Order: sequence, then structure tokens, then C-alpha cells
Amino acid sequence: MAADFRLSDIDGKFVALSDFRDDIAVLDFWASWCEPCIAQIPILNAVHEKYRNRGVHVVGVVVESGSVKDIRRFLRKHQMNYPVLIGNDDVVNKYKVRVFPMTFVINPQRHIQNAYIGERSTKEQNVERDIQALIAAWGKEE
Repeated sequence: MAADFRLSDIDGKFVALSDFRDDIAVLDFWASWCEPCIAQIPILNAVHEKYRNRGVHVVGVVVESGSVKDIRRFLRKHQMNYPVLIGNDDVVNKYKVRVFPMTFVINPQRHIQNAYIGERSTKEQNVERDIQALIAAWGKEE
């Protein structure tokens, strides 16, 4: 089971994993100082754009990256178009995040379908393959 959490976004709005009940979540743990994390922003932007109207939520969880002001500046510079939540030690420990980036694909019943650790040149294809399989299995076709 994917651990539930309740985290704030950069505007102070709280979001929980359970908010995405019956949908697919792509949960990406990252840090602003992590070059592989920065390199995958366009990949996650593309996944978000392609699947956001099909019951798929791409959500970044930023950790170890300074103040909200620092994070806001980073988001503007790197043009992230998916929601970003401010992570904490509790959620990092629940997901056993030990390296960045770490990306989880979570099915509508909140089970972890797959986890991708670190930077991979095939991450976009793998995440999309997981999403497409879940869309087909859970009847989330357009």
C-alpha cells in the first residue's frame, strides 16, 4: 500500500494522497539541488500534460530544498506545470526515499504499481507504460 500523507503545496493548501482516490498518481520525490531531478522535469511535464484529463495526477514532493520562497523561485525558473508539495521527514521515511529522484506510480486502490529510483533514460517510457496499463485495467479510457 502507498502510505497516505497530508502535505502543503507552496500556497499553503493541503493535499493528501487519499484526495486522488480512484485515480492514478505519479508521485515524484525530488530536490532542487539534484541534477537528475532537474533533468526529468520535462519528462514529468509531458506525462502531466498527456494524462491529466484521464484520471492521472503527477505530483512532485520536494524535500531538502530551502524555504518556500526558494522553492517558488525554482519552480518559476524550471517551469514545472504539475503540482508540487513540500515534503517532510515523515513522508520520506514512509516511502523509504534514500536517493533522488524517486518516482512511484500508484494505482487507483493506492497500491504502488512501480517505483523508479534515480535517473533513467527510459523513465518516461516506463512511467507511460505503467499509466497506459492502469488506464486500460481501471477503465479510465477517454
